[in-house]
Amino acid sequence: MEKVVHFGPGNIGRGFFGQLYYESKLETVYVGVTKEKIQLLNKYRQYPLVVMDADHVKEAKEMIIKNVRAINISDLQKVEEEISNAYLISTSVGAKNLIHIVKPIVKGLKRRWENKEYSKINILLGENMVDTDIYFKELLVKELQDDHLINMLNEYVGIVDTSVERLVPNMTKEMKQGNPLKIYAGSSYDFPVNKYAFKGEIPRIKNMILLDSFQYYKTRKIFVYNSLHAVVAYLGFVKGYQHISEAINDHHIRYIVYCSALESGKALAKEFNVSFTETLDKINSMIERLRDPDLDDTIIRVGRDPLRKLSDNDRIIGGAKLALKHRILPLNLCLAAAAALHFRVPTDNLSNVMQDMIDIGGPEEVLEKICKLQSDSILWGLILGYYEIISKGYKIF
Repeated sequence: MEKVVHFGPGNIGRGFFGQLYYESKLETVYVGVTKEKIQLLNKYRQYPLVVMDADHVKEAKEMIIKNVRAINISDLQKVEEEISNAYLISTSVGAKNLIHIVKPIVKGLKRRWENKEYSKINILLGENMVDTDIYFKELLVKELQDDHLINMLNEYVGIVDTSVERLVPNMTKEMKQGNPLKIYAGSSYDFPVNKYAFKGEIPRIKNMILLDSFQYYKTRKIFVYNSLHAVVAYLGFVKGYQHISEAINDHHIRYIVYCSALESGKALAKEFNVSFTETLDKINSMIERLRDPDLDDTIIRVGRDPLRKLSDNDRIIGGAKLALKHRILPLNLCLAAAAALHFRVPTDNLSNVMQDMIDIGGPEEVLEKICKLQSDSILWGLILGYYEIISKGYKIF
């Protein structure tokens, strides 16, 4: 049985990639940091996955994902060994954590080449970030340093951006009853990937969709679907909700969320010269999924790391800039950005960093350094205006 080394045995790692690989008759070796999870995966070599019904009725299908084991990322020698004879490498560690997995991957690639293993291998990147492949290759090149090794990377390693569109909620203690490895997931299971990024034979993976126009699909995922999710979280936080399903069932929030997705979705359709109809259907479908309490998540988890989510080419500001480019005034995205600037959670370090920036230099500090906005831009004025309205306690939504 051929083997995949997957970095990140979290919600997406087990709730999406695990099923893909199991049903593709591949063994999955997870690389993680949580000792308890690693021990449990090695003890049972399987875990239950509960796939929620597509129609959101109270029905679900539980399946057992087998052929799994795990190693700790701190055990570099084992990670190196597993990569040295792997069929495939993949990730779902979160964009900000990609930098932490570069060294073990490079060590594994070097071991392959030292062993005269020159078969081509692909790295599938399951991260919520525009141009993840470009960013990750830059990290690999920086770690390799040597020109000969960089040439080897270019010849033998495919760095493949992907779009993970399955909804996997945060797991509560109640959901884990009976098995701490249990994971829940939505029924959506397609796996769009960049067709032209592979090196050598394309891996045989169930439900993988090879796209010619991948950039549109990936950008749509970030600027529309991920943006929609973040907008719910930040608006919900301002209104004091705890859960995503509570916030999206507030009809004022739901309207703003819908309109924000229209702003970025229409802009994307214009940018790539494609029909908006399919995107509109998916927006409606996603809003309905978020209303389902069986696939619920917390406001704090979805909203965490606001500095990244407010960065210039990410889900809110990126979509707003694209909308403005196509002469669509992104009023709702700007309102969401203003709400995000109020996100303050003691357990989220990056929200604390953002609030420190605001305390010292005002919200303008974030708009300039994180959002990369100019003080004379329309977005600057709109976001600051909404920020002041929220700060003064006016009920804008």
